[in-house]
Amino acid sequence: MSSERVKIAFLSYDNNVQFYNLKPILKQPQMLVMTDPENFFMPQPEDLLVNLQESYDLIMNLLDNMPSYFSKSTTAESSFITALQCANNIIKVIGGKMIFF
Repeated sequence: MSSERVKIAFLSYDNNVQFYNLKPILKQPQMLVMTDPENFFMPQPEDLLVNLQESYDLIMNLLDNMPSYFSKSTTAESSFITALQCANNIIKVIGGKMIFF
C-alpha cells in the first residue's frame, strides 16, 4: 500500500472516550468527548479517519500534546470496552488494524 492511502484515527479513554478530529482544514486537533459510555454516540467516521499525509502536522501536534491533556487525571475508571466498540465502528467501513495501549 502506498503511503498516500494510509488512513489513521486516534481515540483516548479514561472514564470517558475522547475522539480527535484531525481534518486537514483545521489549525489544531479538535477533541470530542463522550461523557456517557453507557449510551455512546459516534461522530461521523469521515471526521475521525484521516489521510496520514494530509493531516501529518495535526497528528504530530496531537501526539506532542496528548500527555499534557491527561497529566492531572486521577480517575481509576476505564471505558476501554466502549473505546474498543467505537474504534471498531470507525474502521468497519474500510477495515484495518487497531492498536490499543
